[in-house]
Amino acid sequence: MRRADASTGLPYGGPFVRLLVRKSPQKNDLMKLNRSQSLLEKGFTLLELLVVIAIIAILAGLTLGGFKYAQLAAARNRTIAAHAVIKSALEQYKEEQGEYPEPNTPGATTQVHGQDVRVGGARMLYQAISGDGDNEIKLATGSGNISDGKITAEESEMSINSNLPKSMVVKSPDGYFLADGWNRPFQYSKGSLPTGDAINSTYDLWSFGDLEGRAGGMVYEAEGRRNSETTAAWIKNW
Repeated sequence: MRRADASTGLPYGGPFVRLLVRKSPQKNDLMKLNRSQSLLEKGFTLLELLVVIAIIAILAGLTLGGFKYAQLAAARNRTIAAHAVIKSALEQYKEEQGEYPEPNTPGATTQVHGQDVRVGGARMLYQAISGDGDNEIKLATGSGNISDGKITAEESEMSINSNLPKSMVVKSPDGYFLADGWNRPFQYSKGSLPTGDAINSTYDLWSFGDLEGRAGGMVYEAEGRRNSETTAAWIKNW
């Protein structure tokens, strides 16, 4: 005869005890449950990481886009300011010399950002305004001096503005020139010439502006420059 459990009154090994044993989770079941919970936690962590990476990528794109826009705006503002300085200096030159200056080598080119760009007018502008040399000015009364980046006492007497902003003056292997905000030479064409290569009767002064991603590129002839679509983004005086 089986002995009864004093606390329950049931015999040892009775149905109740067997039921408790049967319903109790086994060790293997607990390990599987813990492993499933761990996998779920890892899954959520990976998802959160992907979300963070996506947010960082979006913010980086916005930051780079904003930085590029700021660079372009700064370059354009420098160009507008330099354009105004040159126009003012040209009026002073005309008052002193009786006419606007004319480039001696208007078709000369230089390499800028891997492109050939006309530089003859920009070299002439540098000499006419700063007084540093005169060999680039056609019919100049000087002795054909080449620019050396220094203003002598004699040259300062002929100078319109010997303190041009450093950002405007670029030294290339073949001389100094006045540059826009993209370090490209300003373009210049004197008016009232037999070649008829100017839109204005006085002079044409322009910068091509930002050329990246724009059709049309660099156009020098007056006929092509009359196209408003081509010159829409230029900084110009017509």
